Amino acid sequence: MIKYLIFLAGAAVCSGGIIYLLLKSSVVDLFKDKPSPRKIHHHPIPRLGGVALITAFLVFTAITALFNQRLSLLSTVPATAFSAILLASVAILIIGFLDDTPFVTIRVRHKLFMEVFIAFTAVYLLNVNIGRLSFFGAFAFPLWLSNIVSFLWIIGLANAYNIIDGLDGLAGSLSLIAIMTLAIIAGIGGQSSTVFLSIILSGAIVGFLVHNMPPAKTFMGDAGSLFLGTMIAILSLHIGKTVTPGRAFIVMPLIAAIPIIEVLITMVRRYCKTNDKKAKRSECIHSMVIPDSSHIHHRFLYRGYSQLQSTVILFLLALSLCCGALCCFLAPLRFIPAIILYLMVPVVLTLDRLGFGGRFKKALRISKSRYNGYRITPLIGVIDQGGAISDLLAKKSGDEIGYINLSEAAPSDFPQHLHAAVLHYGIPSADTINKAETLSSILCRPVFVVEEAGSDKLFFKEVSKNGSLIIREKTGPVEMLIKDLQYAALAGKIRHLPPVQPPATLIRNHESRYAEAC
Repeated sequence: MIKYLIFLAGAAVCSGGIIYLLLKSSVVDLFKDKPSPRKIHHHPIPRLGGVALITAFLVFTAITALFNQRLSLLSTVPATAFSAILLASVAILIIGFLDDTPFVTIRVRHKLFMEVFIAFTAVYLLNVNIGRLSFFGAFAFPLWLSNIVSFLWIIGLANAYNIIDGLDGLAGSLSLIAIMTLAIIAGIGGQSSTVFLSIILSGAIVGFLVHNMPPAKTFMGDAGSLFLGTMIAILSLHIGKTVTPGRAFIVMPLIAAIPIIEVLITMVRRYCKTNDKKAKRSECIHSMVIPDSSHIHHRFLYRGYSQLQSTVILFLLALSLCCGALCCFLAPLRFIPAIILYLMVPVVLTLDRLGFGGRFKKALRISKSRYNGYRITPLIGVIDQGGAISDLLAKKSGDEIGYINLSEAAPSDFPQHLHAAVLHYGIPSADTINKAETLSSILCRPVFVVEEAGSDKLFFKEVSKNGSLIIREKTGPVEMLIKDLQYAALAGKIRHLPPVQPPATLIRNHESRYAEAC
């Protein structure tokens, strides 16, 4: 146990230290990931995590190999599996390094070719496969079919973790819990060397997560996500062949369930969405690989959760599924169906609450509309002194609109998915419009300044900073304000303002004006 902890801490320090040194160097300018309308971040963030993570893993794997004769750490890892791990690490490190720099353009087909090369070499040349895949030992599939499944498993998991890498800390935390689960299963099966490799990889992830948790200082990039997916795939194939031969088909998918579910839902959703437009079959198939912003993690943001909250929820869901995988590995066969049904409950409820499954509801006649529950709940930020307006809006709106109470913090710290904002002060002043103007400029959204007009009526001003200042005044019941908020949510951002965060100098100027107004 002491050896495991030493290697875990050493890999974490190595990975975190490399990232820290790179962030302090001038090299960081070569790896910056610029923001775009589809991405979550709003200012350039370097993609250094993947290179540092792979480097730390290779360094400590080399140290382990050097001390192997003295400590007997890698005695139970076949040379073929160890070679596949090193091959994948070096290949992804080279391609990922080139992809994360602006000098070389690595296209999707180049990455796919690399994945096919790694999977073919590992499965057909180095004999890294799931073995004769069997159904609880009752009957076994032919070896050629198991090789095809192993080949697709490596490619599929590599892309699955690449797709799920959309929030700060998400892909790293999901990979960490999956690898630690594989380490536990390997430890139970007496695969001490596999445990060491998993521990080294886990330590490298921990060092990366120190710099990647919200707000992230660095991203892992495609290099890190493809590397983690490939490592989980190769380790799971080795463990499934040697430790869980009769249950690998159900244990291993549970360990990587969240990325797998994300990939399957994304492909089906994109295909069906394009097919609804009466497009050609080739266009429908091509749409399955076109990026969008309707993934599982995006849906949490649209429901009003922060990046940290979304990451924690998905991590806990993955943790429960990994615990279920351990139960399926250890429990008698007769309990496995009950375990699977139990694990389906949180997954199905989560997907339903996020708006997935409307097409199946209509097919089963549970819902008349395929889009029932699919809409994005408008999120309105509220700065309310006293709480009267906030409570009134929440009561009258019901579940149609989500409200987030904001403090007098800097505008750049406000959630980035707000559809509008409401300001209410007990005694309005001349500076209130200045505050609303500043918020509208930063958020690129309308801001409503609300005052009581007596007899259940409100007097409010809609403030939009659209190059020039636009103010619309209205007097009416709270329902009128709610309708205007809904319209603001449907209208989206102010059209000809930039869709990304303004430059840092502009943000500082706005924050200083906002602080003076407050």
